[in-house]
Amino acid sequence: MKIEELLQRYPDTRAEDWRNGAGPEAWIYKTAYVEHPENIRDYAIVCDSARVSGEAWVGDSAWVGGSARVSGSAYVSDSARVSGSAWVGDSAWVGGSARVYRGYIVQEPIQIIGFLPWVINACGPRMVRIGCEIHTFEKWDRYVQTLARKHGQIARLPQIRQALEFCRMWFDANPNAILPNEEKQPSTHMSSMSWDKADD
Repeated sequence: MKIEELLQRYPDTRAEDWRNGAGPEAWIYKTAYVEHPENIRDYAIVCDSARVSGEAWVGDSAWVGGSARVSGSAYVSDSARVSGSAWVGDSAWVGGSARVYRGYIVQEPIQIIGFLPWVINACGPRMVRIGCEIHTFEKWDRYVQTLARKHGQIARLPQIRQALEFCRMWFDANPNAILPNEEKQPSTHMSSMSWDKADD
């Protein structure tokens, strides 16, 4: 993305607020911390107060924002979005248009594409995104019919329930794949300097 397009997407910013990662099409905002700018590639954007440290890599049109952290040797790519208080670390991979909003991602989260007209993925501790709706299993169980009706998808209710069951089985089989943020300590891959900067 060219700087003109970037400024249209983020109209409250100025050209001097942005710097390039590895190449002219990858962008880092002035309030974001990136330990190795050369690891931000291929149309990726890191903005807000996001932190990318260690040998972590962001590329292929991925976006990291909010107060999200990507550390260790984690890899975020393929138009994935990591935001909110999400933390992707160790050697986890997030890609394929996945959206991660909260929690510490230890391994690649489940993602279901092609089963319904929307992407379905684990996006936080025991949280699932179906299209634009993000809820815990408890809320999905309570409101799935209401949400299906709200979006005009009541005919797809059996498939939606089946997708939720796939996700539930994945979480049950991988209980430590996405941890609450407070259970995660700083990655050993982060230098003490980068950890201090991440908390600024």
